[in-house]
Amino acid sequence: MRRQSQGFTLLEIAVALAILGIGVVTVMQIFQGSLRLQNKAAQQSRVVLAARQVLDEIFSSPMDPSQKCGGHKVPEGFECEVTPVKPEDMGLTQEEWDELDLPEPDEGGLANGDEEEPALYKVELKVPWKSGADGRTFVVRTYRYYNPSLWSELDEQ
Repeated sequence: MRRQSQGFTLLEIAVALAILGIGVVTVMQIFQGSLRLQNKAAQQSRVVLAARQVLDEIFSSPMDPSQKCGGHKVPEGFECEVTPVKPEDMGLTQEEWDELDLPEPDEGGLANGDEEEPALYKVELKVPWKSGADGRTFVVRTYRYYNPSLWSELDEQ
C-alpha cells in the first residue's frame, strides 16, 4: 500500500529556497549596478554643467586673446586654452576657409586704437573629476569668432 504525501519533503524545500536565493541575489546585483550607473551619470552631468557655465562666461564677454583663457577666470583645477585658428588647423584648404565667409578684419570696422583684428579662436576647456578611484578629464572643444570692435560698440551703448 502506498502512502499519500500531504506536504513537501525537506529536499524539495531546500531546492526551492536555493532557487529563490539565487533570484534574490541577482535582483540585488542589478539594483546595485543601476545605482552605480545613476551616480556616475549624475557626476558627469555636474561636470558638463560646470563646463557649460565656464563656456557661457567665455562667450558672453570680451576676451583678451593674449592672456590664458582669453583673460577669463576659470575655477581651480580647470584648464583652459584659447588659440587662434588657421585653415590648416581645421584641416581646411584656403578655398574651404574662404567659403566660411568670415568677415575680413576691415569689414568689422576696427575702432580707432583697436590693434586686435577679428579672428576665429579655438577654445579648449578641460574639467577634471573623480570617478571612483580613477581621475578623469572632461574636454570641451569649441570655436569662437571674436571681433573686438563689436564689443567696443556694445560698450558704447
